[in-house]
Amino acid sequence: MKIKNINFKGVMLANILKGEPEFPVIIEPKYDGIRVVFLKTDFDVKGYTRNENLLNNYGNFDAIYEQVKQMLSKGNWMLDTECFVDDWSTTASLLRTYNSDKSLLKFYVFDIINLDNDEDNLYERKKRLQKIDFDKYKNFVLTPYVIAHNMEDYKKAYNKWVGEYEGIMLKDPNSKYVFDRSFSWLKVKPYKDITATIIGFEEGRGKYKNALGAFILKTKDGKIFRCGGGLLDSHRYKIWNDKEWWKNKKIDISVLKTGNIGIRYPEVVRVNNDPDPKKALKIRFDI
Repeated sequence: MKIKNINFKGVMLANILKGEPEFPVIIEPKYDGIRVVFLKTDFDVKGYTRNENLLNNYGNFDAIYEQVKQMLSKGNWMLDTECFVDDWSTTASLLRTYNSDKSLLKFYVFDIINLDNDEDNLYERKKRLQKIDFDKYKNFVLTPYVIAHNMEDYKKAYNKWVGEYEGIMLKDPNSKYVFDRSFSWLKVKPYKDITATIIGFEEGRGKYKNALGAFILKTKDGKIFRCGGGLLDSHRYKIWNDKEWWKNKKIDISVLKTGNIGIRYPEVVRVNNDPDPKKALKIRFDI
């Protein structure tokens, strides 16, 4: 069936792994980039970010779209990718700056969905991707993966990819693609705790007006960053109404291990060595 236009339906999203994984499981590196999907019909190709932003809003992607046309056979297809170049900041700048050189972009392909028959499981979809000669398409790269059958296999993949990448993805080989968050896909990210000093406060927006949106924090080595994650709504209102008490307090923050590319995904863990248990935020996450 020939369809001229395909409506963007979203993407499949992962939950966080808690506990040990179930086997067998497909493991992939998790890139710290921007999720991009390509929808292809017999008539057209369009690219979207996961938030439904059309790539054409960021410049000319005709050369990228042409590669997708050549890559996929007749019919209606969705190519699921992560756009990644060096690090998140470089990726965002190249993708979203209108006049940037789009030929420098790399799209790491990890899934392909036949929109005329979406009953294929992940293992079958991976086999379909392996039939594509990605060497012919300079802006596209096949995401590597392994199938882990036990904890030893899992640890090998973890040690191979965690540190070099943002983390790893664990996927059920028998899972169908769903346009929603699913426990068939799980993510594992390496986090560490750091201590920072509260030097300011940022008011929230919307329902968080007159409440804390984010702390302004400074690390021991002078890095300044915002952190609004890890707080309950009740915390946000209490802190905003008692800012003087909180200023200059030291708090522990959980951040993604990213080498030297900055502080990513910070979340409040707890107040550091706080003498007042009534005011201390005893927050701990099973990440």
